[in-house]
Amino acid sequence: MDNVKVLTTIEAEGLPAGPRLRFNKDGSLLAVTTNDNGIKVLANADGMRLLHI
Repeated sequence: MDNVKVLTTIEAEGLPAGPRLRFNKDGSLLAVTTNDNGIKVLANADGMRLLHI
């Protein structure tokens, strides 16, 4: 990371203590495993555009 300052935080309910994380190549999408074997996807503005295609 180039910047160690926290930009934002979110409450992400349902995540295990050690979730598995995957970023896409651009870093615009983040997929996280959940306690119930599902996934949550976090996206920035570029990632949201990818999801709406």
